[in-house]
Formats: sequence, structure tokens, C-alpha cells
Amino acid sequence: MSSTDKNELLSAFGSRGTQGQFELASTENHPEVNTENEIRTWASTKTISAATRGNDKGKLYRPFVDPYEIRVLEIKPGANSEKLQGSLHHCSVEFESEPKDFLAFKGETLIETRQSRLTYKYLTMYALSMDDLTTPVFYTALSYTWGSQIFDGIIECDGHEKAITKSLEAALRNFRKPDRSVVMWIDQICIDQDNSTEKEKQIPMMGKIYQHAWNTVIWRNLWNLLSRPWFKRLWIIQEVMLSRNLWVTCGDSLITWDNLSNSCIHFSACGISQWLQQHFLDSSSTSGRVDICKSIIDLSLEKSFHEGHEDGLPLFELLVATRYAQCYDSRDKIYGLLAVCRNNDRTAARTSYVPDFTAAELYRDMTFHHLADNLGGLRLTSVLTSVDHDSPDLPSWVPDWRRPRETTALGYSTSAQSIYNPNGRFQPKIGQIDYTLNSQKKNELQAQGIFFDTLIKASELYIDPDLTYLNPSTNRTLLEFFKIASQLQHYPAPNTIFSAFWHTLVAGKDASGRLKCPSSFAEIISLLLDASTGRLELVSLASRTAGKTFQEVRTAMKLAVKNRKLGITEKGYLGLFPRHTEVGDGFQSITAGSPEDN
Repeated sequence: MSSTDKNELLSAFGSRGTQGQFELASTENHPEVNTENEIRTWASTKTISAATRGNDKGKLYRPFVDPYEIRVLEIKPGANSEKLQGSLHHCSVEFESEPKDFLAFKGETLIETRQSRLTYKYLTMYALSMDDLTTPVFYTALSYTWGSQIFDGIIECDGHEKAITKSLEAALRNFRKPDRSVVMWIDQICIDQDNSTEKEKQIPMMGKIYQHAWNTVIWRNLWNLLSRPWFKRLWIIQEVMLSRNLWVTCGDSLITWDNLSNSCIHFSACGISQWLQQHFLDSSSTSGRVDICKSIIDLSLEKSFHEGHEDGLPLFELLVATRYAQCYDSRDKIYGLLAVCRNNDRTAARTSYVPDFTAAELYRDMTFHHLADNLGGLRLTSVLTSVDHDSPDLPSWVPDWRRPRETTALGYSTSAQSIYNPNGRFQPKIGQIDYTLNSQKKNELQAQGIFFDTLIKASELYIDPDLTYLNPSTNRTLLEFFKIASQLQHYPAPNTIFSAFWHTLVAGKDASGRLKCPSSFAEIISLLLDASTGRLELVSLASRTAGKTFQEVRTAMKLAVKNRKLGITEKGYLGLFPRHTEVGDGFQSITAGSPEDN
């Protein structure tokens, strides 16, 4: 192994994760090792000669010459469908530092408590290179299921084509990084599975292999499990919310519902759920904005809320929270929630499966009931921000619960249930009437408001918006935004054209869609804009901080822009508009807020 190769391999990644994101050991940076003197002293006692390996030229697996020797796999950089490539490196897991009584060291793990005194052992969470026993090698151990014993996957390793299972091939493709190598220990590759003698010697060392790993990643087919149709069935909602001591079984495995939902909370918090969506979700899906774990988390929250409300929950809030749920008969979107909703909502629902009573009529009646129950406050805003369709059989103000959202809600139906008001914060007034309803004409709703502007220019619909810094000239979304915004000569105070431009690009939200966008977004968008128009290169975006902020900008932009249009109003304002908006359409400010998604 050349000094360059060795330096790349040994500069392994030294963080267990940054801001909730799990990181694999890689060939980027490495943690400081506070036991260098101990390692050098230990290495001086070892006499391992490479000559004892024998003639191993032309073979993938070089023989082991030390009882504590293992192999680790360096997975070379690559992306998408590029061939998997790697290289095997020999290491030792014999060295372990002496126990120390310190309270704060990188890599320390609490192992026991004796006589009220914390005793720590500085674990060697790395191996040592067999080419240079003083140099640490950090690696991630993989725990996974082999799956079917059919080796129809391939990795090119040190010039040899190594057959592997499809399940491992899928794991490696998803762990592989586009810009740096990843270092892992994987039994299927790092142990010569055709050498029974080697397997017999390596198996007793499994404990040391996992103890010395910088971290261990457990690869499960979470996507296939959590994306199963069962979790999206409408009728499981009341089953979960009303049941006590709930258990979930899958094959021979069994888990409590509480443990399952808590796991989903962790998957979402640490980024695993979002990562699964990025790698497995069909990008053409209109319902892809919902976190894979979100339906389980939300259902658990609704279960907790229901247990704390003896009279049940508002039906409309349940409909918003369970919009992902699916059923064969569209009327069951209402009927499947009657057992857990409030009594007055339950009694207002007409339960009928006769052909001439349609789901559209049922949706209209229940929306009418929801609004008629309180003619002031926030109900009109909650309804209008839930409308995301042009269904011909429904009034324009009635949500179509038969269909998933085509856009990410910028208002009530986000998980934070906050209201997105471009024209200011709405303060409800007691006794205020925001709209009128007519029980004889249930398709009509008359809302009070003030006409404020007309759309005069609009872009095409953004079906699949995206950003990149790898090839800025392909930033079609950004360039189309720039083309529209550049038609403005000035912008109404206190904003500038650029501030309006970048705020509109992300709809004023951060990557979560819940909080106000940070000012750091402006710098990233400015860099992208300059690079996309040929003014500079994005060298700075290769750094860690800027790269992370870029990903946040990208996520926020995709959430805000997908299935919307960018437009300019007659008064010179820049904004995002619903997909069916046309030039010449007028807009009014509803008393209860701004119905952006109406």
C-alpha cells in the first residue's frame, strides 16, 4: 500500500454524528488519539514479517499472519449506478489501552460503577494498520441480514470481481459516498467465506471486531417495513387510538406499538427516515413530502390526545392529520374517524353507502358543519389552507380528502399547525364574523376580505424543482426564478428584489417547513445564483458548513416550490401561486388570514 493510499485510508472520520446525522467511518478526518505513546510502546514489542504471508500475488484474500488480524473494506467513492469498487486492508485489533480514571476523553465509554466512583476504560475504537502498527484505522462495522444465499451482486475489489448478495449490494450502494471513501468491516467480504479454517479463527474474534469499531450501523429493510400498505390503511386509525396494550407482529417478530412509535421518533430525529426517503421514494410521488415515519408518529400523538379528551377530537383536525390514510370507499375517510371524533361531529355525519350519496357531498357537508360551528377565529384559514385540488365535483373551498396533497402546505396542515401569512399576523377577535353560509345553498361560501392585487406575470408550473452546485448551469429552477424576478426594476419597501427573491424561493421557511428561514440561506442562494449565471465557481460550497446549509436550502426550496408557480403582481410583488392560477387572476385578503393554498 502506497503512502498516499495509507494516508487516505488512515485519515478516518472521527465523529459519531453531527447534529443528529449518523456518519460512517470514512477517509476524511479522524479523531485525536490520546494514547500514541502507548501504541508506539506496544508496537515496538511486535515482530510481524510480511514475508510470512507467502506467495499471495494475484489473489483477493491475503492470508493472515497474526491471531488478531482482520481485514477492513475501503469502499471507493461513487454514485448512482456506477460500479461498486473497494480495497481490502489488513489491521490488528489486539491493542487495548490501559483503564484510566478520567471523566472526559474522546472515545471513552462507561463500563462500571464501583464504590460510587465512575470508572472509565479508554476503549480503542479503532484497529491498527498491519503495514504500520502505530497508525490507527477507524472503521464502521455493519450488522445486517444476508438475505437469500444467492450471490448475484458484484463489487470489484482490488481488481477482482467479488460476488455478494443483493441485500449487501443495496446496502453498499447506499452507504457509498460520492466524494470520499468509506471504511467498513463486513463479514461477507472481509472474511474469506470459502476458507473454513479462516472462518473458524475469525468467528471467536467477532466481539473484538465490534468493540474496536468506531461505530456500528444496523442495516434493516426499514423502508419495506414502514412503507407497507398496512400503515396507511384508514381503518387502523381507530384501531390504534382505541386499543389498549397494542402489539405489532411481523412474521415471528413482535413489538409494542409504543416501542415502534418511539423508534420512528428516533429515526426521524436522527435523519434516518429522511435518508430513506431520499434514496427509496419515487420522486414523482405527490405524497412524498410526508416523512416515512410521520404517519406512525402522528397517529401516536393523536392516540395520546384522544386519551386525554373524553369527548373525542375535532373531526376536521383528524382529517388533516390522517390525510395520508387510504381506503376503498372514499366516504370511509369520514366514517373511519367517527369512533374517535367529537360527539357533535359524529352526529352531524350522515352515514350512508347508497350510490347517490357521494363522497364529494359528504366532504362538503362536513366542511360546512365545521365552518358553521364557529363563524369567526381561525376555521376559515384552516379549511382554505387544506384545499389543494381542482376537483370538478367539489366547491373550490372544500378539501378533497380522497387525494394526497399536491403541494406542501404552508399553513394549518403542517405538523406545527402554524399559519403562513405573507400579509401579516392575524389576531382573531371575539364575536367577529369572517364569512357567511347558507344552509339552502351549501356549495356557496361568502368570505369577507379586501381585494389587493392581480397576477400579471407567471412562470410555468414547477413539477420537480431542484438545486445543485456540482453543475450550476443545470440549475433550471433557479434560472427560471431569476428570469421572472429580473423583470422587476425595484421592490416595495422594506424589501429588496434579492431579499424578496430568496425568501420566495424557500417560502420564508427552513428545511423543516416549520421555522423562519435563517439569514445564512441568502449567502448560499447568492453563490448559487452567481455560479448559475457564470459569475463565479462554487468552491466554498465544498466545505462542510456551507454544504450542510446548501442541503437545507435545497430541501426548503423543493417543499415550497413543487407544484406551484412563481409570479409577479400588478403592484410589483413577487410570490408563489397555486398551480391553477392564471395571469389576470385577482386576489383578496381574507379577514382570517391569507389563503395561499386556496
